[in-house]
Amino acid sequence: MEILQAFRFEMDDDQLRDFRQHLVDYFANRIDEDMDRLFEEKGWSVKDKVDEWGATHMRTAYKPER
Repeated sequence: MEILQAFRFEMDDDQLRDFRQHLVDYFANRIDEDMDRLFEEKGWSVKDKVDEWGATHMRTAYKPER
């Protein structure tokens, strides 16, 4: 909101949609770069991690309310 307020002009729907997409792309790229760096630092392979995560049970047991 601060960024939009700083520009102080109205955007039509197409401009706003384009601006939102740029933000989504920016943060998606940052996440990709951070994940690549993490995998490199830890010496992980993507295949090994996907296999490990696929075999991990991460859900909590269902507990009905009383």
